[in-house]
Amino acid sequence: MTDLATRDTPRIPSSDREAATVLPFPAPDPAPAAVLLTSERPATRLRRHGADTLSDAELVALLTRSHVRTAADLQPARALLRDGLASLLRRVAAGAADIKRHDATRLAAAFELARRAIAPLAEPLEAFHPTVIGPRIAARYALDTQEHLGALFLDTRGRIISEREVFVGTLHSALVSTRDVLQLALGLHAKAVVVFHNHPSGDPQPSEQDVAYTQRLANAAQLLDIDLVDHLVLGRRQYISMKARGYF
Repeated sequence: MTDLATRDTPRIPSSDREAATVLPFPAPDPAPAAVLLTSERPATRLRRHGADTLSDAELVALLTRSHVRTAADLQPARALLRDGLASLLRRVAAGAADIKRHDATRLAAAFELARRAIAPLAEPLEAFHPTVIGPRIAARYALDTQEHLGALFLDTRGRIISEREVFVGTLHSALVSTRDVLQLALGLHAKAVVVFHNHPSGDPQPSEQDVAYTQRLANAAQLLDIDLVDHLVLGRRQYISMKARGYF
């Protein structure tokens, strides 16, 4: 005997039943990024506690984004810093294609302001002391991507009367001639000279070329009655005094 409920229910073909059971469900909306408390946002912490309390990523984010309100807002800055701050500076200077133009412009401006802020090495007629001047000059060139050869010129009392950047270039070209340094010393009536140059690699250990150049300069200066007081080799925020190490 046929059940009335069964008899009155229309039959659905098996293929249609299978199709009817495979109904796509809408994908859930992605969870919104957690909003940082106002007191936890980098801009607020900078104002209340100072810029030195922020991480590199937070500082870069403040320079490159209009606001930093969530943890996700820090991700682009972390990507820029994937190889470290020094690498970011080099990529900005080189015009790396993966850095947006407006980001590169803001970062380059910030880096240049920082360089200028630490540029003065000494007060007028300040006496040269490697433990005082060394850290200052190392900080100036800490993130520089090119090699610089410079000199401090001293009077008879060991006071700094002038500072000059002599050459910018690679290691082999920057340390070729001693003549440029000595001509400046004679023109300034300097009694003594301190030369310095940076290693963009960050390692201040003197190379064979550094040692050979220093010895040539010391010998040439002696003929002109000029004293080579020191040669400072600069790394990343550190330096080596070649005089103190006994290289000459």
